[in-house]
Amino acid sequence: MANLAARSRIESVLPLHLSPRGLAEVGPLPPGRRVVVVVRVMSPSERSFELRFFVNKDDAGPRTSLHDPHFAGAAGIFGLGIALEKLPLESPMRKEPSVHEHRIDITRALDRVAPERDAIVLKVVAVTLEDEPVAVGELPIESIAVDLEG
Repeated sequence: MANLAARSRIESVLPLHLSPRGLAEVGPLPPGRRVVVVVRVMSPSERSFELRFFVNKDDAGPRTSLHDPHFAGAAGIFGLGIALEKLPLESPMRKEPSVHEHRIDITRALDRVAPERDAIVLKVVAVTLEDEPVAVGELPIESIAVDLEG
């Protein structure tokens, strides 16, 4: 991983703190670099859900179109369908939960709706497979950050 970081100049610029509404202030960001949201999710999760990312669209929600110009990308989190506590004691998933990293490149959405890259707000919308909302506090997110690449 160190070689990849050295070759493409990956810089982790800031950890993000999501509000209860799923909002995080990101900007300003330098122009000309790829902007990637890095989400680290604790696994296994009890239920499956999708994280949808929108740039400068505070009112985005489960019904917001994925064709909206503010839509920046999504990540799918697959759950077990049962609570971790209900797994057998000898289950490796119960003994050592892992962290999975999802990288979502939001550069194109930034170029569409915030080309100056100042005053950027990232909205994270979490939904179940049935498009029902999931509260931010219920998400098994260990961390969320923004990396600059290139």
